[in-house]
Amino acid sequence: MATAKVDTNLKWVRGDSLDIPFALLDDGAPVDISGQTILLTIKRSKKDSDDHALLAKAFDFPETDENAQIGQGAINLSSIDTDLPVGVHFYDFQLTDTRVSPPKVKTLQAGQITIREDVTRRTSA
Repeated sequence: MATAKVDTNLKWVRGDSLDIPFALLDDGAPVDISGQTILLTIKRSKKDSDDHALLAKAFDFPETDENAQIGQGAINLSSIDTDLPVGVHFYDFQLTDTRVSPPKVKTLQAGQITIREDVTRRTSA
């Protein structure tokens, strides 16, 4: 399984659309993520329940996705997804494989996320 990048801090601007491409490797070899899901969770406190997360998104990678078979994909967030409270919060990305019981879970990346205030709030002229 891919090596985790724990304690990686991020900075986003509130309300910006984000496309985050990735390639998962394990010792230089692609990690097949087809048929699996990446969960993104952002919370004010690590102790908050997932029901109280600021953002909880699931990104599914179908078995037939050729890019996923070679460990490549993208996390796409809309401006609505990133319209979060300004401040420092906590996040993680977890790869979950529910095809097995119990599900396999691997934290790919985690740390603090700083949501910076945006200046422009309108979306048209």
